[in-house]
Amino acid sequence: MLLVLVAVVGWRVWQVKEALGASEDAASALEAAIRDDDSAAADRAQTDLENHAAAADSGTSGPIWSTLRHLPLIGDDADAVRLASSALVDLVRSAVPALRTVADQRDDLLPQDGQVPLDRIAALRDPVATADRAVGRSADRLDQVDADALLGPLRSRWRSLVERVDQARADLTAARAAVDLLPTMLGGDGPRHLLLIFENNAEIRATGGLPGSAAEVTADDGRLSLGRQVAGSDLVGTTPVLPLTEAERRIYGPRLATDFRQANWTPDFPRSADLWEANWNQRFPADPVDGVVAIDPVALSYLLRATGPITVGAVTLTSDNAVDELLSNVYARIPDPPDQDVFFRQVAAAVFARFTSGVQDTSALLGAFRQGVTEGRIRVQSSLPAEQGALARFSIAGVLPTTPTREPQLGLYLVDATGSKMSYYLRTAAQVEAVSCVDRVQRFDVTATLSSTLRPEDAAALPDYVAGDYEDIALDRGDQIVTVRLYGPIDGRVVTQSIDGATPKKAPIVESDGRGVATVYLVVPPGRSVSVTWRVQTPAGQTGSPQLQLTPGVTANEVSVDPSAC
Repeated sequence: MLLVLVAVVGWRVWQVKEALGASEDAASALEAAIRDDDSAAADRAQTDLENHAAAADSGTSGPIWSTLRHLPLIGDDADAVRLASSALVDLVRSAVPALRTVADQRDDLLPQDGQVPLDRIAALRDPVATADRAVGRSADRLDQVDADALLGPLRSRWRSLVERVDQARADLTAARAAVDLLPTMLGGDGPRHLLLIFENNAEIRATGGLPGSAAEVTADDGRLSLGRQVAGSDLVGTTPVLPLTEAERRIYGPRLATDFRQANWTPDFPRSADLWEANWNQRFPADPVDGVVAIDPVALSYLLRATGPITVGAVTLTSDNAVDELLSNVYARIPDPPDQDVFFRQVAAAVFARFTSGVQDTSALLGAFRQGVTEGRIRVQSSLPAEQGALARFSIAGVLPTTPTREPQLGLYLVDATGSKMSYYLRTAAQVEAVSCVDRVQRFDVTATLSSTLRPEDAAALPDYVAGDYEDIALDRGDQIVTVRLYGPIDGRVVTQSIDGATPKKAPIVESDGRGVATVYLVVPPGRSVSVTWRVQTPAGQTGSPQLQLTPGVTANEVSVDPSAC
């Protein structure tokens, strides 16, 4: 009888394991089919997923599994598998059909003939909300389980499952906000006017790059039109467009509020957007804007995967060459800055026309947009408090954290100080090393390493406009000065600072909204690397793993962050 009991239990466990594994395979197949817009394959995968999920749920519902849940050693694991099976059934019954509805309509959501179909976006509110609620329920169920109490093989799988469900929850929460906000932000309740900022990563700024040009975009009931285009250099004044705080004056200086091109010396995108908007509205009071959208050439290269090549004059921009053409080759091909501005305006108009006339590859466009937002290359701000309050919960808003969380918040932000386009050759690596945890207080070493990919022998051939004002600040041609700012943990401390392994010294700090800000200026010669390391300390209670924000550059940053030291 004992052997029979063991065999029956083993058989049931094996059935559930197979059903859950098959469910994971079916879910991956469904995701791929939706991405490839293959309805027949999606139908098959959904049916398989429903069957396997039902089998797992049935296998963990009877008396055998109930007994397993009360046994020592394996009871927690059996209970976790039961919760996972139950959550899976809920997802399959509620979330999957709703998401299929959204996926089936995605091709109808993009601009056609210059207009975004706002009614179709609004129609997605119910299915997106249904999927969001279902995923939220599942996430709440999974959160009931203490992963540390599970056996090794299940523990890692469980954490992977929780991570995927949490990511789905975050994505759906963002999608729900998007379908709620887009109809009004695109003129559903009356014309809206947005300021489109093009950030040039070849001259790095804290949010990404120099705002070299700006354009007015009008949205009226979803119909988009491109208006006035202005070079950032034409929006420079002597009077602050907004008052600065004492901390802003000490960290950035007065030009933050007088020079359109320096408004994003601060890494807080909503603050930069407010300054850009105030500058524009002061200069063009008859055409005020009520929101800001920023994008850089790297994100543009992602979008070109969906739009296909775009020809501007004698140059054809593709996803492969756009970054090099817009951040480097243009300065060799067009030496006169005003002529460069003309070219950039032509590129903006061509991209805008292609995007609004209709994009065929919806999946590629959504993937490009997601990548751009994730990397901090696409940002959005609304001057209407209710809209901005909704946006501020998501990374697309680019908000600088100032509210304490369990996870220590750190930030590394760069600004070109050479007056050049040398950041095209700049590469950044960041490392956060756990040092200690004493009485729930963590210490970390935060290191930024800046490298130049410019070969020393190529420095002499640089155009003067690219090399910048190196002679006025006693540099050699090809050198660049980069301002590096560390934003320390909220309510914590930046203890010491060390450049290239020198003896650590007390770091000069300016307090800003509860965060210590340390500033250092690094000279990066051609072909060389320079590093700076800060020792930071969290307040008691911030015992989670650190979160690090960085300035997006011409290429992806190299990032290594240790888990919590506690």
